Amino acid sequence: MKHLLYFLSILVFLSACNEPVIPLPPEVLPARGDLVQAVLVKSYTQAELQAAIDQEVPSVFAAQMAPENGVDYVKLIYLTHDAKGNIVQASGGVAVPKNLDQAAPLFSYQHGTISQKERVPSRGFEQSGEALVGMIMGGKGFLACLPDYLGLGDSEGPHPYVHSATEANAAVDLLRAARHLADSISLALNDQLFITGYSQGGHATMALHKALEEQHADEFMLTAAAPMAGPYSLSGVMAEIMLRDEPYVVPSYLPFMLLGYNAIYDLYSSPSDYFASPYDVTIPPLFDGTRSTGEIDQQLPAIPKQMLRPDVLNDYINNPDHPLRAALIENDLYDWTPKAQMRIFHCEGDMEVSPENSHITLAQFQANGFTDVSLIQPDVILGTRMGHYDCALPSLVAAQSWFVELKE
Repeated sequence: MKHLLYFLSILVFLSACNEPVIPLPPEVLPARGDLVQAVLVKSYTQAELQAAIDQEVPSVFAAQMAPENGVDYVKLIYLTHDAKGNIVQASGGVAVPKNLDQAAPLFSYQHGTISQKERVPSRGFEQSGEALVGMIMGGKGFLACLPDYLGLGDSEGPHPYVHSATEANAAVDLLRAARHLADSISLALNDQLFITGYSQGGHATMALHKALEEQHADEFMLTAAAPMAGPYSLSGVMAEIMLRDEPYVVPSYLPFMLLGYNAIYDLYSSPSDYFASPYDVTIPPLFDGTRSTGEIDQQLPAIPKQMLRPDVLNDYINNPDHPLRAALIENDLYDWTPKAQMRIFHCEGDMEVSPENSHITLAQFQANGFTDVSLIQPDVILGTRMGHYDCALPSLVAAQSWFVELKE
């Protein structure tokens, strides 16, 4: 690890000179997972990492997160596939453990909903609190990867919100790029891989799990997965919530998804084809990457369906082959059969992403014959009702402890 800073300085120099970081022979085409650029965001000694944890994490949980080593937090720019199969650039954060005396497992954390282009893990802890998850796992000896997803960070275009294929692609290819980085700095890796994520990251983690086992089993052996508070039933649970005649706590979820899906599925030619006035005009500029979901929510009706044209709603409700319904079904993640052990985390008090998503998923997995799965409900265990945000920390602490126990 003593060579990491030297290696990164060379990458930054080459990038500044507009030269390829990893020159390829002319006959070699760019491929998914190729490392384009690596930039050191910040280096943490073990003591500095401990101080960051003590500052941000309540003492009741901090003791379980005590680092065993320092980390170098690095931004990687790498190649991946977009929804059309094109090679594009994406970015992600990687926490590289320092001074290890044994091989490191891979770890991937998929972040929750982010509408601000720069509030992503690759920008480091100062911009994204979720980067701390990677830093903590790096401090436990994992090579921790945190994809920004497409349309966020250094990736161009709109973010395809809760689109399972691109969520999985971004994560798989960051794992590949991280392996290239590890090879370059002589960081030994073992064969283990652990994945987790919260909220949208729960959906992305489930998508990643499915893709790893169905498409990349010859390349990665998944050890354990901990999807958390994800909307796994988009066409069922989440669609029903969005069609209710009652307020919803985060109405921005609906247009965020529709704008991203339209770029993939060509649902409409103009926002006016789907959104009611004045939202057909006011909504698109809200998702320019500069506003938080909280800021966007203030400009939207509390009842999500009021953003949509009545004829669009009626057609969706009455047409089983509606294009939007087909798109949602394509991105459902509750009806398949995993192989690697899984713990699903969700609190019963979650009003943003209904825990019914996880109940349905657990039941369907078991019906499909997958038995190495359980549902962990921190608020039920602790005897106190927890909402979407309150549930995140105890869930992540429990998953981290489980992963550390399984780590070789």
